[in-house]
Amino acid sequence: MPGDVILDGVSILVGGTLLLTPGFITDTLGFLLLAPPTRKFFKALMLKLFRNWIDKGTIKVIR
Repeated sequence: MPGDVILDGVSILVGGTLLLTPGFITDTLGFLLLAPPTRKFFKALMLKLFRNWIDKGTIKVIR
């Protein structure tokens, strides 16, 4: 599973990209992804999504 720091990096990257995209909804989502208290919620969603992908075999983990 991706580590906590990697999920933080993905959240910050996507949040910054959403802030560059014009629009009220994208700005709101971008700020929510950049704020640490709300980032915890989105990290839990991303972790659940990654687990589903791994369980279904959509993503293969090579060690």
